[in-house]
Amino acid sequence: MLDHSRRHLNSSNNRGSLRARTPAVHRHGLYLDFEGEGVRSGATQCPEPHLAGVYRPAVEKSIGGSYTAYLFNKSWRPVKNGCRYRAVQVELRRFLWDLIAEAKAENRTIFYWTEHEHSVVRSLECPRLLAAFEEVSLNVKPAARRKINRKKLPLSDEDPKMLNNYLRALKPNLPAVSSPKIGPAESCRRIDRYCSRPTRWRRWDQRQKDVAAALIEYNREDCLALYRVAKATL
Repeated sequence: MLDHSRRHLNSSNNRGSLRARTPAVHRHGLYLDFEGEGVRSGATQCPEPHLAGVYRPAVEKSIGGSYTAYLFNKSWRPVKNGCRYRAVQVELRRFLWDLIAEAKAENRTIFYWTEHEHSVVRSLECPRLLAAFEEVSLNVKPAARRKINRKKLPLSDEDPKMLNNYLRALKPNLPAVSSPKIGPAESCRRIDRYCSRPTRWRRWDQRQKDVAAALIEYNREDCLALYRVAKATL
């Protein structure tokens, strides 16, 4: 089905396999990041996210790419209408199946950071979906750690966001992700409240619009930072 050579990369810390081992492997990626309320204290299951971002680098060029926000809550239509980037409302499982199909059809790999994205898919309790996701996805963090250890690069823990620490170690001249004033979990809860009444985006006040815009921008920066770490690692 796939038309160019690849080398599978397996490790105890990674369930997936790296599918496109070309000099431009990072450009054959779909860079995925979820946002949601996270696992609450005492809970054992990861709640479904409110949105996902996917960054798609230009495959045939060394620069350029596109970001899309996927909104999983039907009530978030005002956010879709007010988003400055391309935004799509879709059911979570449909989104995942479509992303997997895209990865297979275009010989791309779904890249993600840490265990969170994998745990979201696993929590849906669909073995077929989980197996399909694992076949075309890769957790970038173990590979980034190996690269840092091999190069003996300093890895700080001063930033509570570990993705920023890895980015600074591998690409110190690139900008780090800026966390929103209101954290992503609380932003999701507030947007749920804003959307609980049938109001249009233009009727939201500026404070409400700023919360939604900052959350989307934070997700976009996460996707771009993940791409930059993968570019420096793979």
